[in-house]
Amino acid sequence: AEQKKEESAAKASKVRQQVLQDLEKKSTTDDPNVPKAQALFAQFFKAQEKKEEVQEKKFQKLESVRTQVLQDLEKRKKDAEKAAEEAEAIAQKIEALARDARVTAENARKLAEATS
Repeated sequence: AEQKKEESAAKASKVRQQVLQDLEKKSTTDDPNVPKAQALFAQFFKAQEKKEEVQEKKFQKLESVRTQVLQDLEKRKKDAEKAAEEAEAIAQKIEALARDARVTAENARKLAEATS
């Protein structure tokens, strides 16, 4: 998308330059309207260039925001993976404690039966 915009901007710039060059060539004629046309085209092209600059800044800002969002999502993903790993480790510890508790309870029951 960015490459297409750059190509389009380059093409528009070439067209503007070509029109201005054509007007320069025609300015040697005696037509009194040519300087007016040159001024109008120059004014129009300056306005177009300003529009393109504004659009480029807007695009860069959006790209910056998009990059920031992607970085934030990546960070959240890593944090979630870390939390999942920690939860898995805790679950394994609880399972081990439960097994140990069952063994201890069974040993206590056997000891109680043996002493009675």
